[in-house]
Amino acid sequence: MENCSVCKKKGRTKCQQCNKRVYCSLKCMKKDSPEHTEICGNVDGASASSRSGMMENCSKMLSKLGMGSVPDFHLEYASKYGKEKKQIKKLTSVQSAFTVISAVSSNTSIIARNLEEDAANPNIFLKRWGQKALEKEFHHFLQTKPLHSIYEQKTHSYTPNVFQSMKNYNLPEWIFDYGKTHVSIGCVDFQQLLLGRLIPCEDDTPLVFYGIDSATVSIARCWVLYQMMRNGAGPLSVLQVWFSTGWTDETNRDFLQALSDLVNSEIEEEVVKILNHWQTAKLDVKKVPSLWATDLYREERNDPFAACANFQTGGDRVDYARYLFTGFLFAEEDVLQHGNITMFSLPEDVGCKKSEDENFFHTFNFGHAQFAYQNSLMESVQRFMMKKTEEMTKQIQSEKIQMSFKVGSVGLDNVELLDEIKDMNAFTIDWSNIIDYFSKKDFLEMAEAASSEDTVHYIHLMNWVNCYKGASVFDYGYEDKVILIDQALKAHRDMHQFKIRTNPSYSKMWARQIRYENPTNLVDYALTVTCRNEYLDFLFGKEISFQMNPSFADSNLRRSHTTICGGFTLNKETTLATQPFQI
Repeated sequence: MENCSVCKKKGRTKCQQCNKRVYCSLKCMKKDSPEHTEICGNVDGASASSRSGMMENCSKMLSKLGMGSVPDFHLEYASKYGKEKKQIKKLTSVQSAFTVISAVSSNTSIIARNLEEDAANPNIFLKRWGQKALEKEFHHFLQTKPLHSIYEQKTHSYTPNVFQSMKNYNLPEWIFDYGKTHVSIGCVDFQQLLLGRLIPCEDDTPLVFYGIDSATVSIARCWVLYQMMRNGAGPLSVLQVWFSTGWTDETNRDFLQALSDLVNSEIEEEVVKILNHWQTAKLDVKKVPSLWATDLYREERNDPFAACANFQTGGDRVDYARYLFTGFLFAEEDVLQHGNITMFSLPEDVGCKKSEDENFFHTFNFGHAQFAYQNSLMESVQRFMMKKTEEMTKQIQSEKIQMSFKVGSVGLDNVELLDEIKDMNAFTIDWSNIIDYFSKKDFLEMAEAASSEDTVHYIHLMNWVNCYKGASVFDYGYEDKVILIDQALKAHRDMHQFKIRTNPSYSKMWARQIRYENPTNLVDYALTVTCRNEYLDFLFGKEISFQMNPSFADSNLRRSHTTICGGFTLNKETTLATQPFQI
């Protein structure tokens, strides 16, 4: 075995163009690109300093050899949007990178070596452990504790200068009973109700939903969406304001009517201030894509496009890439006349902006019992979401579902809010991922303070891996990485083939053979399955009944591969097995 031309470690991969330079990893291959192109030549005539040019050449050579077969989604996009040079350039770079990664996906030693080098990057270390990486006490934990040790985090404040316009995790089917009150803390919106399983009651007692969020903008959006439904606005109007960056004229009329109805109602003054601003605000829909895709064009920001490599049809590949670039949903692009001001236009003194990297498909549950893929991704999702929105609108108009919203921050020091929730006798409390920001002691005290006798608490955990040594591929040595990667890739491919055989919607949506996989994400998901029970035991012990509630998100359409969703009750006489919770 020859030595790598860059770092001098043992290498197996040769430049496919000159067959002379040897590399041990993709990182070394890319690092050598500027110098090597002068010697090796560049079939595209790109400058010697072009790293992407080197990647594209490598991609073409691999394709000719029948290796790294990734669809030409950049060319498919160009055939429909040929004038969009910036987008086509980005997709060309992504497709080339995916082709190279796909070609080496069978060689787990190269992948492991590449991850070994990544682990030395301080940014990777910070991303792996979050703000805890800056704590001296935490460094002692990392240096002295064995794998599968858990760091007991302290309560820390969460005061972001951003708001979410949609959820950031794939929603499972949460249970909501009519005749009961359901509280959502850190609500963002009420999509969990839209996609949830609503259980009827014997009488006509309404389902009451009470949403609380620290972001005033999110609460203002909740009021608008609720009022639009009360007014009987069409489902596409509601969905465009909710999720799309662009609106039709009809949607704009429905939106303005909702604002007019709300500004004189008895809601919080800080919310009314935003509603008043929206009454006169305007946003050119042509400017929206640059506001939406702020981070998408960054070099090596490729993973958002993973689904484009694995969708079965070219139509889905183009439509999904188009959504990533524009944020347009639930309407043909040529009828959109207005930018979504609830996402991008706020009073100057509000002091926050929309969260970056939002994606409707990262909120969607493709395993939902009522979802069926037919013809195309966009058509199938729109049909499903229209049906659910129409159903909820009818329930709201008949007052069988009643909602209220409030700006508020939860904490042990906010006794008034916890007492208010307790007085509601809430049947369920959805805490979002607030548990990620509290010590387990403080969180369970809050849950106890807000609970009635039979309250079921819903949570999802996203940052728990920052406390668990052994929940990421970066926590392991080279030899263990090789084994973990091999096992994760095999498990993912086996599961993919199982779904192809057993799930009609999945088999229509995804290619029969996986073309691109992100090994880091797949290993982290596999480690989540291995480690989550131990972490949940650490949080809740054996006395608190906790049950997981999976969302069945497809691996290509997950924002986080380590999210845990589930519910628990503090009543020792009640277990979730007796509740209508299981899917």
